[in-house]
Amino acid sequence: MRRRKITLSLLTLCMLFLPACAAIRGETPRQQLRTHRRLWDKQKITEYRYTLKVGCLCPPEVVAPVIAHVRDGQLVSLTYKESGTAVASTFLANYDTMDELFRVIESAIDNRADVIKVAYDPELGCPKTIGIDYDKRAVDDETSWTISDVEVLQKGP
Repeated sequence: MRRRKITLSLLTLCMLFLPACAAIRGETPRQQLRTHRRLWDKQKITEYRYTLKVGCLCPPEVVAPVIAHVRDGQLVSLTYKESGTAVASTFLANYDTMDELFRVIESAIDNRADVIKVAYDPELGCPKTIGIDYDKRAVDDETSWTISDVEVLQKGP
């Protein structure tokens, strides 16, 4: 009887943690992307806000943390987290909606980047961290994105 309880407990534990263990299960980066993209899309989030920090060999205006506000797939406002001032339009191309961040990951996979490291939010499905190095031998071509403080403001029907 005791052995049966332990077995059931272990099975239950495995079932709870199995989705979070994609790498252990041997999912490819593309499979992980599809799984989490579906989770994000399934929630029908139409408006959200998040903090984004880009890591690259870029001007300070690009790497400073920003708060992005997205509605209906469009970036509607972008402000620096520290000062609250609007990001200059010349730098807007450097910031992404969640859909665009998923495309960044997909592009890295399609173009066979040497290093692709992605951690996803287990509840929302969106990326939490992305690290891409297209050529390990090249210096300073790495880019990273850190996504935090994701706030769902509105969901669609």
